[in-house]
Amino acid sequence: MIGKTGAALACIALALAAHAPDAHAWPDKPITIVVPAAPGGGSDFLGRLFAEHLSQSTGQTVTVENIPGAGQTIGYANVARSAPDGHRMVMTDSSQTAWPAFYPRLSFDVLDGIEPASMMIEVPVAIIATPGLKVNSVSDLIKLAKAEPGKLNFGSGGIGAGNHLSGEVFKSITGTQIAHVPYKGAGPAMTGVLTGEIQLMFAGMTTGGIAQNHAVGKIRVLAVSGNKRAASLPNVPSAAEAGIPQYDYTQWWGIAVPKGTPQAVIDRLNAEARAFLNKPETRDKLTPMNAQVLALSHADARQRIARETKERVELVKQLNIKID
Repeated sequence: MIGKTGAALACIALALAAHAPDAHAWPDKPITIVVPAAPGGGSDFLGRLFAEHLSQSTGQTVTVENIPGAGQTIGYANVARSAPDGHRMVMTDSSQTAWPAFYPRLSFDVLDGIEPASMMIEVPVAIIATPGLKVNSVSDLIKLAKAEPGKLNFGSGGIGAGNHLSGEVFKSITGTQIAHVPYKGAGPAMTGVLTGEIQLMFAGMTTGGIAQNHAVGKIRVLAVSGNKRAASLPNVPSAAEAGIPQYDYTQWWGIAVPKGTPQAVIDRLNAEARAFLNKPETRDKLTPMNAQVLALSHADARQRIARETKERVELVKQLNIKID
């Protein structure tokens, strides 16, 4: 026999369950995807593609909102503070795994403040030079950087961003000194390379316009990380071919929601991500970038983020990278 307290608790539980979002009820209003950087970078590229899919699939309006700043952490914090109902989410990337080393006083917990609904794709890094820099290969770049230590510079999407750490890893492998110039996103950093404001960038292949700008001579891609050439850059060597086989650094992207979002909604979002990644038109856009489709589950994404956070925090310490 249930006592008065037990009956009261049961009634509360039933009431909460009746009002909790589930996979069938979600979404019941417009959706916002926060891109924590300025337009033009990998998060913006993938976020807008996914927004189009989600709008078609759910019948709801899906808006992309760019909230750049503080190495992308402002956009993440904005979503971490949002209602956990699955209607406001953030495009995530591998940058977050290094943040505990760079930003020890974040307003949210990198591992538990937001929940990864899916880790979508992983891409190699392009080593990019402005045409004004007289280098035609990675060996030319290393030679010049060693001849003029500290005089060359590279841009990134902000302190702790994936393209910041990819540049630091390159410096460590090659024994070079190259100054870091942070921007409010990979897109503005790429503009800096195009205008000659900065000399180098180590950008994920999803960053807008890499292949097109290389083809017309607006930038010079010296190599692509790993041991495989990019389909969109068939004449550009892999890092292994360029003489730095250790440079196999990659960047990944995904989608996350605030802590407390119902598991049914997270599972539905994961299913939507899988459907999006399985579309032929999505594959057509990702294949030329050497993008590897991950489509990880919520649990697998959490596990990988936890592992990489430990590894990359240690890497930052080993490389002695300081906030500029």
